[in-house]
Amino acid sequence: MSAEEKKSHVTTEPKAKGGTAIAARKPTETSALGKKLLEYWENIKQGQSKITWYVLGGAAVILVLVGVWWYFSNASKKKDSGRWAGLWLLGDQVAGAESDDPRQPLARPQDKAVRTFDDYIKTNEGKAQARMARLEEARFLMSQSVPQLGGQGAAAARANIKRAAEEFEKLIPEFSDTPQLLAQVLYDAGLAREMLGQVDDARKHYDRLVSEKEVRVTFQAQDAQARIDALNDPGKRKSNEELYKKLQEAAPAPSLPAGHPPLTP
Repeated sequence: MSAEEKKSHVTTEPKAKGGTAIAARKPTETSALGKKLLEYWENIKQGQSKITWYVLGGAAVILVLVGVWWYFSNASKKKDSGRWAGLWLLGDQVAGAESDDPRQPLARPQDKAVRTFDDYIKTNEGKAQARMARLEEARFLMSQSVPQLGGQGAAAARANIKRAAEEFEKLIPEFSDTPQLLAQVLYDAGLAREMLGQVDDARKHYDRLVSEKEVRVTFQAQDAQARIDALNDPGKRKSNEELYKKLQEAAPAPSLPAGHPPLTP
């Protein structure tokens, strides 16, 4: 072999080998990657990776639900705050309260106040604010009506007190998870029934106040115990019974015996 042929052999042979090696490696690597991708794609098409899509789909649904909850939660909070604000501002609406019958306008502020309460309760029926409004309306009826017992408006006063007593009693189970409010409605229900001369019914509410663990530590329970003691006292009980009888007969308002609860609770 001549020198020129050897040189040509030396210079070209490595290149051929190198070129062959590189050319051989590239298709091998590409084929392996392509094979992997094709295999993955075939798995997806054949449903072997459905769990992955379920997880991704579930995550997307959760994100959507969280977004929806956040939106409505904020909207609900705003509405709830608006209802509380409306309750505390009811007094500003009393002057504008109107009767359904224009021939019988609401002349007295008391009637307008009751109408304002009723409208608010109807609008927010089933809400916590409506329950509070019912409590405040019943207490308002009591405070306005008790002083009128024995006067010219005794019949209407007794009707209002009866309505208040029934409302207090309806609220008792609704406030069962709030001890302070439960104590309030129990005591008010007892007072209302006592004002109507229904002493046995009054005592049921007083007894529950002083005996149940959840409410017996409240100041209403202390007042209820004082009422029980007054009802158990023979002299005071007799005086109270005479008072209730006179009130039911719409006689002129007599002076209250010792131990009797105040006329405006």
